[in-house]
Amino acid sequence: MLVATMISLSLFAQRKTDIENSKDYPLIGRFEGAVTEFYKETKWGTYKIPVDENGKINFDKPKILEGKVIRIQYSVSVDNNPAYLLQNYKAAFTKAGFTILTAAADEAVGVGTRSQDWDSRYYGPGDAYFSNALNNGKFGGAIGIPAWKSNQAFIAANIQKDGKDIYISLYCVENNTFTLINQDVIEVETAQTADLIKINGEVKSDDFRKDPTLKATEKDVIEAEKKDITQSDQSILKSKNVKSFELRIGFGGFMFTDPMLAGSSNNFRYNPTGTVTGSLSGFRMLTGPYANVRYFFNENFGLSLDVASLMNGEDVFTTNINYTSSANLFFQKVGLIGQVVGSNTPVRLSTTLGAGHCLTELYQSTVIPLLPGNDLYLKGKASMLVMFVNVDVSFPIYKGLCLFGDYEFNFTPVGSFVMEHDGGSDYSDTYYSMDFGGSVFRFGLGYGF
Repeated sequence: MLVATMISLSLFAQRKTDIENSKDYPLIGRFEGAVTEFYKETKWGTYKIPVDENGKINFDKPKILEGKVIRIQYSVSVDNNPAYLLQNYKAAFTKAGFTILTAAADEAVGVGTRSQDWDSRYYGPGDAYFSNALNNGKFGGAIGIPAWKSNQAFIAANIQKDGKDIYISLYCVENNTFTLINQDVIEVETAQTADLIKINGEVKSDDFRKDPTLKATEKDVIEAEKKDITQSDQSILKSKNVKSFELRIGFGGFMFTDPMLAGSSNNFRYNPTGTVTGSLSGFRMLTGPYANVRYFFNENFGLSLDVASLMNGEDVFTTNINYTSSANLFFQKVGLIGQVVGSNTPVRLSTTLGAGHCLTELYQSTVIPLLPGNDLYLKGKASMLVMFVNVDVSFPIYKGLCLFGDYEFNFTPVGSFVMEHDGGSDYSDTYYSMDFGGSVFRFGLGYGF
């Protein structure tokens, strides 16, 4: 029995007791104080270890193993950092007669602070960004790899025991409240070659998995591996990875906080020499497309740049008077993002604070059929400072894609806004001390990479 010797430490895990029907691998045992979070035996599968002949971590030339795969996930208290765990496992493996194939901790693992890159390369099925991914995630798991963690370690070892060629792959990463140990045991063997059990003269492609006495042909294995990849793709729905860049497109609606856009007014038509209370009414909800680029420094902080084009139009015709109103708002904003990623779910909650400007265009016409010559055609245009706060919720749906929805409040104080006559006249109406701010609701799709 291989057990690392150490002082018993306080335990914090997502479980207080081992998951049912789990057990330690006889040659390894467990780190003292660890709790089993996940246990699964796969009777036959293909596993890849990213170690080359020089003992270096190499995803382009992995060691390909076939046989029985046992995956065990343990959690230990967070004060057992991955580098400390690595030293204990190295000593224990060596003492038990294992050959250490490779061992690395922290920066030497090769992904810096991006533990999500290890997750994508080692456990992911591959995508346009990581075409050399190993797809070892197909063997299951209960706890996902946390993102943006630099405290991590990897060790691979091998031993010949009782006629078996046994490989151990062990990855440790520090979470916020515990340290996760992903332990895989691969007992290298060939598939069983007993007589096939036929059903109507055919063998189902995954029958050999259900009964170890069945022979797995090459075609059977390929079809089963495809099934594993499909299942692994579905596991991406639970991914909590935070990518460095995220592109978003969506659709939104904007409502002015003050639907009357009221303020004191120098209204030429009614009071050419003084000011009266006036308003610009008729501009209700504006809608339009939205685009956003996000860059994350780490799991919790990032920058946001977004643009949006919103517009509306309204016509009111009566017997005595006809109104036409239209508005166009073009926003350009930048902000600082604060984000929290769920510890047990893939949901992300973020808040963004920032500022920018809004190019605002308003147009109004008033036509009085019974009083010719009293028609008004007013048009205003101004660039306004905007300050905003945004609350956003998103969750992944497939690989790098996510769904998002957000609420944003814009504060846009305006000292004065001029509506000039658009029909050649020399007069204009000026409105003072107005608030062009409002509430924004948006939803759409994002893609992280």
